[in-house]
Amino acid sequence: MSADKKLINQALLNVFLNSIEAMGENGELLILISSASQHVTITVRDNGSGIPKEALGRVFDPFFTTKEAGTGLGLCITHQIIQQHSGRVEVESRVGVGTAIRFHIPTYGPSNES
Repeated sequence: MSADKKLINQALLNVFLNSIEAMGENGELLILISSASQHVTITVRDNGSGIPKEALGRVFDPFFTTKEAGTGLGLCITHQIIQQHSGRVEVESRVGVGTAIRFHIPTYGPSNES
């Protein structure tokens, strides 16, 4: 089974929007893509405000947000999309330095095993 391009695009868009909101006018967004024999890694790195350490463990929780106008669904949905593709998401962040969100997605597609 191959990746659902629309869902992967939605996951990336969610991360891009979060990064853009966290950065100021002179923000930088870096997108890195690498592949190995069994997986693709996509890293989205920004130099935004960063995520407080106490919030890092909750960023994928439904309705959890640190933004005044946020819904708390973007990263939750992103996490679900990547899991549907048998992948995983990692988040690294430092307040005042920025955030990196990394998708690890198998190239062989979702598993059919239970």
